[in-house]
Amino acid sequence: MNEFMKYLIQVIAASGVLYLFYFLFLKNNTYFKLNRYYLLISLILPPILPFINIPVSPQETIYSLSIILDEIIVTSGGEVIQANPKTVNYSILFYSIIAAIFILRIIWATISIYIISRKSGKDKIGEYIIVSTTDKINPFSVFKYIFVSKSHFDDREGLEQIISHEAVHIKQLHSIDNFIAEIICSVFWINPFVWITKDNLKSTHEYLADEKVMEQGFDTAGYFKLLFENVVGKRFGLANNFNESLTLKRMKMMKKNVRHATCVGFILWLCH
Repeated sequence: MNEFMKYLIQVIAASGVLYLFYFLFLKNNTYFKLNRYYLLISLILPPILPFINIPVSPQETIYSLSIILDEIIVTSGGEVIQANPKTVNYSILFYSIIAAIFILRIIWATISIYIISRKSGKDKIGEYIIVSTTDKINPFSVFKYIFVSKSHFDDREGLEQIISHEAVHIKQLHSIDNFIAEIICSVFWINPFVWITKDNLKSTHEYLADEKVMEQGFDTAGYFKLLFENVVGKRFGLANNFNESLTLKRMKMMKKNVRHATCVGFILWLCH
């Protein structure tokens, strides 16, 4: 087994252990900020861990270095022939090609978002730029840009909720998380745990945004209806899509968060 394969196995094992901890202890709680940072660390840390050497003993260690030379054959005529010439490592080549395809996917998504931005109308609201397009899209945000369909302007209250939701993604810099997650998933595409972790991270972004929208006093029933209405539409992996995670699960998490806030408020009232 070559060193590259050993490294990949170590990365996958570390990712698996970190995700298992999340699945058992963090996945179903409402501490969304904690979950966000934990999931982000779970993506960044495994590729680094194999390079960290922690000394376990202060004793002096003697290292031996062995060099294996290629076998050569000397013919009767004095001609020297290399018996095992170096060949291309096709497994690494294949792996690199697939990784390059995923990187191209990120580049294409970035270009697609840029094209939509260029051909669409723009309005500045405070520190945000609203990009309205005629395309049928699921509302999303990338950095300070919020993308919506022109049809969303027919429902002013719904549009206000969408902007409030996407503003949370912008303020909390969720786009940076998404770029990091997409790059790591592209480079370590063979690791199933990074893909699962990325999906959970994006869902956590939505829970954080939903939480802030509810705190602003918007009608819960109207917000649920808005989520269902935006199930369809073009999505972008790099973006924070308004209806990214399963709607029913988001509703369940919002209700859990409301119950948690109510209990905390009641305890504080009793203490007071």
